[in-house]
Amino acid sequence: MIAKIDIQTMRRIPWRDNTPFFTVDFVSADYSPLHVCPRNLLKRVIEDLKQNGFQAFSSVEYEFYNFKGTQNLFSMYF
Repeated sequence: MIAKIDIQTMRRIPWRDNTPFFTVDFVSADYSPLHVCPRNLLKRVIEDLKQNGFQAFSSVEYEFYNFKGTQNLFSMYF
């Protein structure tokens, strides 16, 4: 799975020395949106509503993970 950074979501994490943080969209090998990515699903629903004359008002809570370096994550647990 490829994580494509959305530059427009850049913000800083104050409790981590203002480390930059970005939200990502998950895409397939050809960079087309993956349907299982919640952000891609939300974008599609918003576009469908817009094309039918509606506007979405919502709030979203993101789950997020922070990864450090290129350490083998599997070895962290076993």
